[in-house]
Parts: sequence; structure tokens; C-alpha cells
Amino acid sequence: MHDFKEVKQEPRVGRLFIGLWSLLLITLLTIPSLVNAQQKIQKDERLGVILSFSAPGFGQIYAGNTWRGIGIAAAEAICAGVVVGVAGETRKIKVLDVDNNEYEVVSTKNKKLSNGEVAAVATAAVAGVGIYIWQLFDARKCVRNHNKAQGFDVGMTMMDNGRPGASLRLTF
Repeated sequence: MHDFKEVKQEPRVGRLFIGLWSLLLITLLTIPSLVNAQQKIQKDERLGVILSFSAPGFGQIYAGNTWRGIGIAAAEAICAGVVVGVAGETRKIKVLDVDNNEYEVVSTKNKKLSNGEVAAVATAAVAGVGIYIWQLFDARKCVRNHNKAQGFDVGMTMMDNGRPGASLRLTF
């Protein structure tokens, strides 16, 4: 007969280092934009949204709000880490053979989550999706604010003949 003992898997430290390397890479990529911040450059709103769609927070970094973008990326990473860390946790069991030698085996059975773990995963998932959707709209707003601060003001106006038209107002 075999004796089974459940062993909780230790968290992997490698995920933490990947997150830290990602933040360092984002910071290093944005330093040149901070150095050239005095140049007047008009930025595209669509590109800001596309960047945020592909990687949360990158649209804000593109618009010049570096710390806001890093904060959004960190919040998304935390939410994803909670979901993957709690829901994707595997079980290891210790098995004793006939000669009393002990072996660790990864269980193939899915771990049943407790009520607290289910609540944590659900909260992190809802928060992550909410932050993701909000940051798409925020990236567009950040790019617009950047363009207004640089003196580029684009908008729809009514022309003298009563028809709608586009105006571009540049201030120097």
C-alpha cells in the first residue's frame, strides 16, 4: 500500500525576474523620449491605442506618461500573476514505494480551489479586464493631451457657410 502526502509547490522565482526585466526594458526604451521631450512632435492617437492593445501601458508611455504606463503594466502583471499563480498551481505528492524510498510526483488531478482562492482569482480577473479596457481609452486621451500641450489642436468646427469642416490650429 502507498502512503500519499500532498506537497504544495513552491512559487517560481523566475516569473518575478521576468517581470522585473520587462519593467527595466520599458524604462530603458523610454529614456530617449524623456531626453527629447522638448521637441514638438505630434503623435497619432490610433498608434497609442494599438500599442496599448498589444501591451497594456505602452500607449501611455508613447504619449509621454511613462510612470502611468509603467503603473498600468505593473497592475496588469499583478492581476495576471494572481490568476495564473492561484488557478494554475500544480500539486506534488510524495510517494513511498515498497522499500520506503520517497519520490515526488506531480499529480494529474486538478486542484480544487477553496472559496477564498476562487474569490481571489475572480477579483483579479475582473480587475485585469477592467484595467485593460480602461487603459485603451486612457491611451487615446493621453495622446490627445500630449498633442494639445505641444500646440497641436485638431478638431471639427462649423465653417462660415454652416457646413462642418476640419480645422488645424498650430501655436508657436
